[in-house]
Amino acid sequence: MNCLDTPLVLTAVLLLTLVSCCHGKEYFWTVQVMPGMRECFYETLEHNVDVEAEYQVLSGGNRDIDFEITGPDGRQVYSEAGRDSGDHEFKTESSGDFEFCLNNQMSSWSEKLVFLELVFDREEWTPPEADATDRTFEMTGSLDIVRHQLDQVKSIQEYLRNREARHRHTVESNEFRVMYWSMAECCFLITAGVIQVVMLKRLFSDGDRTSA
Repeated sequence: MNCLDTPLVLTAVLLLTLVSCCHGKEYFWTVQVMPGMRECFYETLEHNVDVEAEYQVLSGGNRDIDFEITGPDGRQVYSEAGRDSGDHEFKTESSGDFEFCLNNQMSSWSEKLVFLELVFDREEWTPPEADATDRTFEMTGSLDIVRHQLDQVKSIQEYLRNREARHRHTVESNEFRVMYWSMAECCFLITAGVIQVVMLKRLFSDGDRTSA
C-alpha cells in the first residue's frame, strides 16, 4: 500500500526547491593571506539584500588581520583593523559589485590563515495564502523550519571546525616551543659539562706541574 500521495510528494519537492533557491547564497573559505598582501572577494548583489560577513584568524603572527567591505560606489561599508575575529551584518542600499577584503599589509613577514564566511539572504519567498487545514501550506511551514534548523547546524559545525583548527595550531605551536627550549637546555647542559671537564683537567694539570 502506498503511504504517500504522488502529487503531494511532487509538491513537497517543488516547495523545498523554492525555499532553497529563495534563501540566498552562503560561502566558506579558508584563505592564506601572504605578508604585505590583500585577498579580496567580489559579489554582485541586488538592492535590499541582507549580508553577513564573519572572519576568524586561525594562525599566523599575532593572529590579527584588517577586514574591509566596500560598496559598488567605492564607499567603505565596514572596516576593522588588527582583530583576530569579527562579525558584521548590514543590508545593501544599492545594487552592484561589493568587495570583501582581508588585508595583511601591516605584516612584513607573517602570513595569516583566515576563515571567511559570507552569507547573502534575499527576501524570503512567501507561500500563497491558504486555508489553515491546507496540507501544502503546512508542509511549506515545516520545510521553512527545517531549513532554519539546518542553517543553524551548519553554522555550529563551521564554528566547531574552526575552533578545533585554531586549538590544534596552538597545541602544535606550543609543542614546537617546548621541543625547541628542551633542545636548547640540553645543548646548554652539555656545553656547561664540557667546559667544567676542561677546566677541571686544566686545574689538575696545573696542580701537578706546581708539585713537580
